[in-house]
Amino acid sequence: MASAASPQRPGYYQLSAWLACTHSSFANYTAISRFPYVPGPPASSCSRPACKSSVQGRRNKTCDCAIRAAFVSVGIDPKKERLRWHPDRFAGVVGESRRGEFQEAAREIFVVLGGMC
Repeated sequence: MASAASPQRPGYYQLSAWLACTHSSFANYTAISRFPYVPGPPASSCSRPACKSSVQGRRNKTCDCAIRAAFVSVGIDPKKERLRWHPDRFAGVVGESRRGEFQEAAREIFVVLGGMC
């Protein structure tokens, strides 16, 4: 009986393209219409129990260890990158519900990056 393959983490080129997209999107936070979620496998597929249990109530469906791995693989400085993801930067996003969603998602990434500093 074959087991289901675990989802693959995105490669360097996919992550680099995503990071470039965030740079252009973050040039004007108020114009962002779609949050740039970190690409990666869902937290429910992670082998770490802490990741599986933390998926409830999260905006980012990618687990913290995959988010951390994504930033490490593209060679970012977590201190500098953390500033770009500060939730207050998303305060000007148009639409109250979207603004709250974006700030919550950004906060989750901000916390992961803070743990990398």
